Amino acid sequence: MKTQGNTIFITGGSAGIGLSIAKAFLHLQNTVIVCGRDEQKLAQAQKTYPDLHTLRCDVTSNDDCNYAFQKITSEHEGLNILVNNAGIQFNYNLYEANAAPERIQQEIDTNFSSLAKLTSLFLPALMKQPEAAVVNVSSATGIVPKRNAAVYSATKAAVHSFSSVLRRQLANSTVRVFELFPPVVDTAMTRDRAGNKLSPDFVAGQLIRGMQQDTYEIPVGRARLLFLINRISPALAAQMIQRQS
Repeated sequence: MKTQGNTIFITGGSAGIGLSIAKAFLHLQNTVIVCGRDEQKLAQAQKTYPDLHTLRCDVTSNDDCNYAFQKITSEHEGLNILVNNAGIQFNYNLYEANAAPERIQQEIDTNFSSLAKLTSLFLPALMKQPEAAVVNVSSATGIVPKRNAAVYSATKAAVHSFSSVLRRQLANSTVRVFELFPPVVDTAMTRDRAGNKLSPDFVAGQLIRGMQQDTYEIPVGRARLLFLINRISPALAAQMIQRQS
């Protein structure tokens, strides 16, 4: 797929992996719109990258998503790539007091429900374009779940299943479906974790490369090795991912 001359909407694009993806696409002469909940982060992102278009949107709000869809498709008729990047992760055991229903629902709504709804909302517009794509940012934990991230892992497994089925449904259309599997990345979400972390810029670069080569499932860094080991020894893969806790 071409990675220049596109019009791209990225959710959760004011920081972390989302902002790095936005930066990578801007460098390739694309029109890029990002959304996020934090207006200060959005303002800072636009100050750093003046060509970036920003929009405040809480992807868990149906009203916000409908507004974003109407605004983006009316102002950017050539929109042809949707990047579902927004995500949140809480680390806890389900028997602990902090496994509150509200926290569980927030992970489900942010990581999966909003992704499915936004994809459905934008697909008719994407399908009108001669070349288009949906990019879903998943996680290695969607394949090999992490012990203290049961809900997060389950939402990412849902993203993987959703991406696989969507790819089949759109096989005869102009819309490609890519799925990105980062390992632990150096973002605010992983600030308190020890160990080696990949830079979000590296992850963004791997996404661009995968899209250029029409690689529809894109594991990055240690996720590649983890997936390979999981095919041979799921128990060993489970041990590996627990070390990332």
